[in-house]
Amino acid sequence: FVREYQKINHKLGKKQYLIPYLMSSHPGSTLREAVDRLAEYDAWFRAKVEGGERAYREGRFISQEESTQRAQQRRFRLMQKFGQ
Repeated sequence: FVREYQKINHKLGKKQYLIPYLMSSHPGSTLREAVDRLAEYDAWFRAKVEGGERAYREGRFISQEESTQRAQQRRFRLMQKFGQ
């Protein structure tokens, strides 16, 4: 992930940095526990990305316009439900 992130930032001419926030943000955790959680997150994230790529290749995706329309419809239904 880090190499890909750096490569993309270099390609875009951006200077952005990664901070190991996940590893340092859990008081009482050992370094081993933090690394294990990071590995679990990495596996989960990769599965989500691969699933999204697969859906895109298969034509199962929602356009930005459709996504916006669905969000507006949902907002309208919630406003009706709660009387605002």
